[in-house]
Amino acid sequence: MSASAALAKRAGFGASGIDALAKAAGLTSGALYKHFAGKDALLSAIVEHEFAATTARFARLDAGQVLVAVDAYLSLAHVRHPEGGCLLPSLAPEVARASSATRAIYEEKLAELTSTLEAKVGDRAQAAALLALCVGAVVVARGLESDAARTEILEAARTNARRLLVAPVAAPIVAPVAAPVAAPVAAPVAAPVVAPVAALERAEEEPTAR
Repeated sequence: MSASAALAKRAGFGASGIDALAKAAGLTSGALYKHFAGKDALLSAIVEHEFAATTARFARLDAGQVLVAVDAYLSLAHVRHPEGGCLLPSLAPEVARASSATRAIYEEKLAELTSTLEAKVGDRAQAAALLALCVGAVVVARGLESDAARTEILEAARTNARRLLVAPVAAPIVAPVAAPVAAPVAAPVAAPVVAPVAALERAEEEPTAR
């Protein structure tokens, strides 16, 4: 599996015929089909195998070694030799064109890798950002012709990776609890003005002025 994966990462899985992938594994294409229903099933197996290796590699690191591992990831050696590196920069575009079953495996294994990084850096968002930064930088660098241009991309990525790793984890934003609204104070209702009874009686007895 490792040899087939190395070929797929170096030459591209889609560009590598089943015969070449089988030969890399020391098998005939007929023998390969005894183990896998088709080429997509082989890609799924490569994805699982490669994610397991990458996740195990990061799981062995302590928090202080993560930066060293990131520097190695963002190196010219990794850019020049995809066959010995991470599957993500090489095979993510291949998986995007694969079956939904392969993409589901990829999603599951990527989540496991992110959780492993989260345990090292202390925050899932930082882990996901670090992963995306590193993978994206290698993808861009591999498309460049000169080492000078590649180095510029890799150094910029390393600088920002350090910022991510030393950035304090922000506390979750909690919306302030609104103070209870006091019930409106009703204005006192004025009592009706009642004329004294005696005054009313006098008014009735007095003759109306002509």
